Parts: sequence; structure tokens; C-alpha cells
Amino acid sequence: MMYNNMRICEVLERIDEDTKAKAQKYLDGKKVQSVKIFDEGDRLIVEAFIAERKEEVCLPYLEIDKNMFIMDLHCQCCDDEESCVHKLALLSAAQVMLETGDYDYHMALKRKTAQVLEKALFNH
Repeated sequence: MMYNNMRICEVLERIDEDTKAKAQKYLDGKKVQSVKIFDEGDRLIVEAFIAERKEEVCLPYLEIDKNMFIMDLHCQCCDDEESCVHKLALLSAAQVMLETGDYDYHMALKRKTAQVLEKALFNH
């Protein structure tokens, strides 16, 4: 697996801006139904439910240790050595959730937006 022993932020730093933008647009689209983190004690599991097409569901999976190193990242749409939009969207969502402390992506995104607005309104 190509991202083992790397942190999420390290992987995202290596990705070009166009690819990151595509992954973010995909993540914010209607296909991504949910992204959640589950605390398994010594590790965190990040799973997404993506309705790719009417009868096709993608369930990308990310496992990180408590030091935020990637232990496993896979998606059924491709080989583990390939980077697909599902894996990149999952990594982006995980980064936001870990930054905000919310284990649900949509709630984490709302919290992050509120933090940005608060800074803009009250820190002038």
C-alpha cells in the first residue's frame, strides 16, 4: 500500500492542487452520502458511503493509528496502489474531521465553516 507510514497531511501535501480540487468537489457533491470516524481503541477507522451510480456503491476505507499514520487505505473500485477520487475524498474528509474533532464529516464541515466566519467577523 503506497501510503503506509505516512500521515494524512503528508499524503495531501503531495497531491497537486487540481487533483485536490477535484477530490474536494467530489466530496462536496451529492454522491458522498456520509463519512464517519469510528474509534477502535488503538486505531481510528474512517469509512465513507458513496452512491456512485444508481446501483453502484463505493465504500472507501481508511485505518490510521493514534499517531495519525495511515495503516490501510483501500477502495473496491481500484487496486490499493492506485489513487482514486474516492480515496482522496476520504483523506480530505478525514483531515477536516480530525482538525475539528467531529467524527461526522458533514458536521465537521459546518463547524469549520463557522470557525472561519467567526474569525472573519470578530478578528478585524
